[in-house]
This record gives sequence, C-alpha cells and structure tokens, in this order.
Amino acid sequence: MRINPVNTISFKRNINIIDAHTHDKPLEKMGSNASSFDVLKFMNKPFESNGDTFTVKKMFPSSLDACFYDELTGKPYLDESKGNEAVLKTFENTDVKEFLAVCQPKDGSVENIEKLFKNHPNKFIGLKFHPEGLKLEADSALYDPYLEFAKEHKIPCLFHSYNSKFYEHPKEHWTLDKSLYSRPEQIYTLAKRHPDVPFIMAHCGGTGDINVEEAVNTIITSAKKGDAKLYADLSWVSIDVKEDEPFMGDLINAIKKLKNSEAGDLTDRIMFGTDAPIDRFSKENAVESYRGYIKNIHKAIKENFGTDADDIADKIFFKNAKKVYFNKSLKQSKTLVGLAFLGIGALVGAGIYIVKNKDNICKNLKEIKLF
Repeated sequence: MRINPVNTISFKRNINIIDAHTHDKPLEKMGSNASSFDVLKFMNKPFESNGDTFTVKKMFPSSLDACFYDELTGKPYLDESKGNEAVLKTFENTDVKEFLAVCQPKDGSVENIEKLFKNHPNKFIGLKFHPEGLKLEADSALYDPYLEFAKEHKIPCLFHSYNSKFYEHPKEHWTLDKSLYSRPEQIYTLAKRHPDVPFIMAHCGGTGDINVEEAVNTIITSAKKGDAKLYADLSWVSIDVKEDEPFMGDLINAIKKLKNSEAGDLTDRIMFGTDAPIDRFSKENAVESYRGYIKNIHKAIKENFGTDADDIADKIFFKNAKKVYFNKSLKQSKTLVGLAFLGIGALVGAGIYIVKNKDNICKNLKEIKLF
C-alpha cells in the first residue's frame, strides 16, 4: 500500500498529514474563550493547493491545562489523572483516536500514568512533558521514572523545547535570555540517559533562526554520536508569517542542514505539528491560517528541493510521525502475522505426516488399546 498515492491520470498528489502536536483547547484559565473542539475543524476535510489535495488524517492532542501551573495555587490547573481523563472525554466519539499523556514529574507520579494506560488501552501513544509550563528543568532526575515507563512500553516522548526568549526578523535578531527549563541541550542530556526512547523536541527549539539552529545542531550531534534518539516537530517554526510575504527561511534552512548533515540524511528526524488550537488556530480565520501554514511549507519544499521535494514532504507531513509513533504496533502486527503463518505451516505439516503414515499410526494406537 502506497502512502500519499499519485493520481495516475492527472499526476496530482493526494498528501496525507499527521499533526503530531495539538491540544484539547487553548488555555482557558488564561483568558481564552475558544472551543475545546477547535482542532476538529482541521481533520478529514480535504483541500487543494496547486492541484494537490491535502488531508489531515490524524492529530495527537494533549491536555493543555495539565501542562501549566496556576500561579495562585502553585499547582497545575489539572493534575495528571484529571487532565488526561479530560482530554479523552473531550474527544469522545470523534475522529480523534490517539492522545499524548501529560506527565507532571514534580507533582505527579508515574503510577498515575501506569493506571491511565491500563484503564485506557490503545488510547495513549506517547507521553508529553512541558518543562517550561511546570517549571522543572528538562534534565532533572524526576523525569527518569517516566522515561523508564516509556522505554518499557516502547512509546515516544514529546518535550516542549524553547532555547531562548527571542525576537526574530528575517534580516535581524537578538536574544533576550536563555530558557531555564527547556533548552535542547537539557533535553539531550536527559535523552542520553534513556537512549532507547524517542524524544521529540516540540517547536524545534522555538521561534527564530538561533533557536531552530540550536535544536537542529543538537539532533545532528546526537545522530553522529549515536547516543540518543532526538527528533523535532515544526510547531511555531516559520509559522508567524504574513500570507503575502511568507518567510520560510528557518524551516528550509533546518531541512537543508538535516539533509546534508555530517551524520547523513536526517530528514526523517522532523515532523509536522502546529500546537493547534493555540493562538491563531482558535480565531475566526483559524481554518484559513491552518491550511495556509501547510500550503506555505509545501510550496517552500517544492521550490527548494527539486526532485527530492515529494519525498521530503511525505516524510515531514506523514511518514516520520507514523514511524515514530506507530512503529511498535507495526512490528507487533508483523510478528503476529509471522506467528500465524508458522502455526498454519505446522498444522499443514502435521496433516501431511498423518495422511502419509495413517496405517502405522492406527496400528500403534490399536496396540496401546486406544482404538
């Protein structure tokens, strides 16, 4: 079965998309009145651009209220259990089927996550951590029990990443200050302690060329040394652009650097994500903004990567997230199929043996008085 098949008559492409970073809602406690169902406006509704058809097939929401502290109480707005149960309830009986479980290493317990996975099998396909929102350095030892759980269950972990608070302009930039909690180097330090677990750096280090470059360099270093499995999603990379002057330089530079890295072609380490329905994706023109971001990414890839463009687009929009999040289930399916064939083979072999040796078998059974 081909992913993103080409229409053989018109040679136009049907491009499937996985949005690997979404939420149940904007943070309502901080003043947003947007609906919890905003992300549903983007799913399974094909749209065209330059003749190609795009369809968002999957989204992986997580509870935003569980990602942030309430400054008045000093506790998360929703704890691990309530937050993750809430996101399931929000999308009950919708096309959203897979979720990321938000973890709170400073206030919660990995036992909460174990119970969640036990009570809701096949619902949660990864863990979500927000070091910035929960004020816990990404390299803290408090994350380790959760990462051991991720290793045991063969699931990836999405970490909010932001290298520095930063003002960015296509021609100039300046750094204000470094993040205390979610720098790529901190995430890398933790990832090296758990080299079997895939780590996805949300926002690819944050908005702006310096931040994106820091995340990309960290991915390349980890791949070159082979000491961690680091990935990134594109949420907020080159997203804050005007429709008439889309500046996709940060995105394209990141892809080029990954494609031509010292560790080889690493374009399998980056995937599409939006953080929807936060900010522009919860406003009146949300659908237009969401589709515009997809169109701008696709157009920029087509303009910069020649004959490799379709392959890179397929990886970023669909294949990479599918591989990272569903590889375990695919392996299990292949194993089960293999075992089934072995079982059938054994039965067939036994049947042939019985037919060929039926006279001797019957004679022996009579002798031991079973017939």
